Amino acid sequence: MMSAAEVVFDYFEDHTRSADSVRHSRPAALGLLCFALTGVSVFMAQAVLGRLAPFSLSVTSMVLMAIWEIVLGLAFTAMLHLVMEFEGIQGSAASLFALMGLASLVWALTVPLALILRLVAPGNGWLATAAFTLVGLLSLGYKARSIQDNYQVGAARAWITLFVPYAAVVVAALLVFAVAMVTMFRQILQWVS
Repeated sequence: MMSAAEVVFDYFEDHTRSADSVRHSRPAALGLLCFALTGVSVFMAQAVLGRLAPFSLSVTSMVLMAIWEIVLGLAFTAMLHLVMEFEGIQGSAASLFALMGLASLVWALTVPLALILRLVAPGNGWLATAAFTLVGLLSLGYKARSIQDNYQVGAARAWITLFVPYAAVVVAALLVFAVAMVTMFRQILQWVS
């Protein structure tokens, strides 16, 4: 039985060993902790960069961000697991949740990056955006690898499965926007006539 620290280190060094350990022990608490740390890290990085637009700099806001990450992690894991189950591919949702939490730990890199950017290029927003984008892409890569490790599928299948929930959110947003536009157009037509 591996400790949580060993699982985290192995996730980035020897992901197959880490995935085997997670599959056998299913540490849901580790997934919760990783997602919470992700929320705290992103909050702190945004605070360092002065980008806490919808939030204030408070413990309550930080806790809300951590809870938000946990809820999104649960929802995202559930959607991914359902997609894989519909395709007849067997795997554990609890293991996937822990592996997705480990993949999201990459966001902890944003805090030192934000500090470095604050020292090197203060007030340079595009550089911070680029750094966050790179960390996000790295996180997506680790999430795809987590799907591969949990369900024993190839890289192409993992990437396609990873983008299904994102595509569903985009399609839902476009549908809501289309309905709003049609409703607004009908209101304008009623108002004009």
